[in-house]
Amino acid sequence: MPSRYSGGEAECLHEFEGVPLEQARCTIPAIERAAADDGIELSFESLQLVNTTPGHRVVQYAQAQGGAEKH
Repeated sequence: MPSRYSGGEAECLHEFEGVPLEQARCTIPAIERAAADDGIELSFESLQLVNTTPGHRVVQYAQAQGGAEKH
């Protein structure tokens, strides 16, 4: 994944996780509705999708150096 992804959540799930595009496009609104039924506001379209790999590498390095807790 690039450092920032310009597509939406459905396209990201399709491209990087292999979820069929139509399934992702149907599932995301269903998740938002289910959350709303429980009083939780979700908006997948307002997410800023970023690559978290560099951050995970920093944590792994810190763990290897004894400077981060392992979970």
